[in-house]
Amino acid sequence: MAATVRASSVAVGIETDAVEPLYHLGWAHRAVKEAARLAPDRLAHGHYIRLLRSGMVPGATPGLDLLLARDRRA
Repeated sequence: MAATVRASSVAVGIETDAVEPLYHLGWAHRAVKEAARLAPDRLAHGHYIRLLRSGMVPGATPGLDLLLARDRRA
């Protein structure tokens, strides 16, 4: 899947530096949609907000690292 995303981004002319922000934007979009269905006290436990947060923590993030072809030991 990561190789397909990289190939597709090259094919359509997306700059390599834009892939990571687009990745986060995709999860943010899903988190906002999910928030409309959740009770306010459940927002922090939403599936997509947790995915968004997990991709933004310092250190290795396996899915994002694969997508960006980063060294996973960083």
